[in-house]
Amino acid sequence: MINTTWLNTFKTLVEIGHFTQTAEKLFMTQPGVSQHIKKLEVSLKAELLTREGKTFELTEQGRLVYNYACDLAKQEASLLEKLKYDDPESGSLSFSASGAISTALYPKLLLLQTQYPGLRVNIEAAPNRRVIESVTNGTIDSGIVTAVTQHPDLSAEYLGQLELCLIGSKASVSDLSPRDALEHLG
Repeated sequence: MINTTWLNTFKTLVEIGHFTQTAEKLFMTQPGVSQHIKKLEVSLKAELLTREGKTFELTEQGRLVYNYACDLAKQEASLLEKLKYDDPESGSLSFSASGAISTALYPKLLLLQTQYPGLRVNIEAAPNRRVIESVTNGTIDSGIVTAVTQHPDLSAEYLGQLELCLIGSKASVSDLSPRDALEHLG
């Protein structure tokens, strides 16, 4: 098992690029940073850095370990976010809906985010087909569509109706029913 403290020191060193500044950031001494790097190299049986005076370059093994450290940091951040999932006043939500629905919901979402600063909502206006594709491939959490969809990987629930208004010039639609006016306007 890789020592995560040494791994974090290595990741920080690579990102900062300087032993002394890394030590300052991690509240360590410069020799302590060097010891962590050496212990990590010994435990992995791989040279991670080639040192030239006060500078260094990553070896190919060093690049692999750095990428691993970055992936591990992302996974940790994701885990910590998921552990907070049941807090209704914080977290993130991404969803997609038609332009009309997005426009109707936007002011309410802004009010929610003002009330709950830990809440982050990302809304995208998109046609039904794109909403369904985005939910299916996991790029958004959920979506609102204007037509019933039958998709084997999705579940759907009826939410309600959105009232629409037809607007046209008086001369073109005044004597027609809404349906006839739509047909007349094309």
